[in-house]
Amino acid sequence: MFCLSISRVEFSSSNFHEEKQIAAINTRFVYVMLSIGKGTEAGRMFCGVMNLPQPPTRFSPYGKRILNAAKLVYEDSIQNAAKEAICENEGIKNIAVAVDGTWQKRGYTSLNGVVTVTSIDTGKAIDVDIVSKYCACKNLPFHEKDSKKELRWI
Repeated sequence: MFCLSISRVEFSSSNFHEEKQIAAINTRFVYVMLSIGKGTEAGRMFCGVMNLPQPPTRFSPYGKRILNAAKLVYEDSIQNAAKEAICENEGIKNIAVAVDGTWQKRGYTSLNGVVTVTSIDTGKAIDVDIVSKYCACKNLPFHEKDSKKELRWI
C-alpha cells in the first residue's frame, strides 16, 4: 500500500517589470496572442483548455510596453544591418540598395502602405517606412487643402 503525501508549494512563475507590478509573463502572453492575431477571448479559452490561471482581462495596458520593446529591437536591428552593409562595401557608405513598396489594398483605394530599403550585398532590411494617406490632425479642415497637393505623387 502506498501513502502519498501532498503538500502545497507556492512559487512565483514570473519576474515583475521594474516600475510597475506587472508580471513579465503577462506581457509575454499578450505579445504572443497579438502576434498570432488573437485577442482577449482567445487567451481566456487557451488558458481554460490548458488549465492555467485566467489571463489579464484587458490587453491594452500591455500595448505601450510591447511597442516600446519592439521599437528598441527594430532600431538596433536596422543599425546593425546598415553597419554590416557598409562593412561589406569596404567602409564606403554609398551602398547599393533595392527599394520596394506596397499598399494595403490594390488600386488607388488604400490608405496605408509600407516601403522597405534592402541592401543588395547583405539582403538585410536597412530601413522600413510606413506611409499613410490618412491624417488624424486636429486642424484637419485646414490641413486637407495643403496635403492634397503633396499626396499627388503617392
